Amino acid sequence: MEKERTDEMEVAKEKDEIKDQKVKKKVIEVLEELETLKENRKDLWNISWETGEFLNFLTFLVKPKKILEIGMSNGFSTIWLSKDNLNSKVFTIEVRENIIKEAINNFSKAKIENINILKGEALKILKNLKEKFDLIFIDANKTQYIEYIKILEKNECIKDNTLIIADNIISHKTTEPYLKYIQENYKTIVLNIGKGLSLSIKK
Repeated sequence: MEKERTDEMEVAKEKDEIKDQKVKKKVIEVLEELETLKENRKDLWNISWETGEFLNFLTFLVKPKKILEIGMSNGFSTIWLSKDNLNSKVFTIEVRENIIKEAINNFSKAKIENINILKGEALKILKNLKEKFDLIFIDANKTQYIEYIKILEKNECIKDNTLIIADNIISHKTTEPYLKYIQENYKTIVLNIGKGLSLSIKK
């Protein structure tokens, strides 16, 4: 009887592993589709593949339970943040209705269901946000980065161990006020990945 139960458990485990491999394969297929799509779409402000892989690696290390993404676009970066962290809650902000519809379709194709889309302008949404996050990824209006971080601080959304990541730190001079502020108030490193990433955590 014990042997039969063990065999059944092994079969169930093997089935789960096969299912997991199929899901992961489908996610990569969707990401590859979106990577090709952005080459011909000026309205998609997506991160680079390299940046996506790095974000995914960070989520694997940090294992955040709650993630905030400011700037979803069609969900390319959101999928990278979510794909190996499906037990987390991902809150992502986007204002453009047509792009939101695309993102919802992309999440459905990738079979990712842990994403909460917050529709509207980032500054307005952040002012009413009271959640505490383990990881925050900023990739929206570059001139507003510094406003985002100050609102998040005011609302106590940032914990002592919250990892804050910002894109376009090297490529856009408009992010300089944010970078100056974050370097003065947080332990920060700037990496030459994609268009430049800053990683910050409270000192």
